Amino acid sequence: MSINLRINQLVAIKAGGNKSQFAKQIGWVPQYMTRVTKEDGPTGLAVVEQILTAFKDVNPRWLIFGEGEPLVLRSDLLSEINSLISILNNQIVTINQLSDEEAKILKIKVGQALVLFK
Repeated sequence: MSINLRINQLVAIKAGGNKSQFAKQIGWVPQYMTRVTKEDGPTGLAVVEQILTAFKDVNPRWLIFGEGEPLVLRSDLLSEINSLISILNNQIVTINQLSDEEAKILKIKVGQALVLFK
């Protein structure tokens, strides 16, 4: 299945098949939506980024490669977040043993990483 057909499938999932409504949710004009959903329509990185930005639960691997399910289940996300929290909690002891300079560098890196999760 082409990426264009997967986008059409997303239209069905996210907007009940209404291409105009889907386009509005992403910030596209309906005419652009019509072009994107054609079999040979434009499907570059910008199209993928806009869809993934608008719909946080769309599975990027499915959208790009057709692998897996169209949507990432909320429970999967929560499980992943809990796993990351556990890993971070295990690092607290190490962080407490850092020098002041090392702690400053770590705070900067953590801040940068958190931006990615927003």
